[in-house]
Amino acid sequence: GRDLVDENNEKFQLLGLSTHGLQWYGHYVNFDTFDALHNTFGINVIRLSLTTAEGGYCESSDEKKEYFYNIVKEGIKIATKLDMYVIVDWHMVGAEDDKDKNPLTYKDEAVQFFSRLSEEFKDYNNILYEIINGAFNANPFKFVIISSFISGIQRGVFSTEAGLGSGSIASI
Repeated sequence: GRDLVDENNEKFQLLGLSTHGLQWYGHYVNFDTFDALHNTFGINVIRLSLTTAEGGYCESSDEKKEYFYNIVKEGIKIATKLDMYVIVDWHMVGAEDDKDKNPLTYKDEAVQFFSRLSEEFKDYNNILYEIINGAFNANPFKFVIISSFISGIQRGVFSTEAGLGSGSIASI
């Protein structure tokens, strides 16, 4: 259905916030910050925004990509310890960066990233995969391009044996 439900089939609402670009704000991905957000402000979800451009994941060396990947992993593990949900956001800025206006530009990186992450965390049921998030209004072919990107991600990640894991959700 269209409602989110917990393991008892009870409806619930996600309340949370985003980290913004992890290349700028990755230092906030730590236990103390997540604990304060969860226990003081009552949030139950954190969105780990992995920006593809502007010094983000797709414009980085292999070493820096591994650093960003590890920030996402750490965020998932911390949120899980705190009984929180996690949105892993493949964030394409779009309007601000010409290379980032077309989601197909970084499709291979997205497939690699989500394949690895979904395999590693296949037994987790608190992860929501936001496989594309961005501003594509400047491109008149945005629907065709985004559909092609999603199709490629589905073939490259979500149809693998590992899949997303039991109870996981992918959003667009």
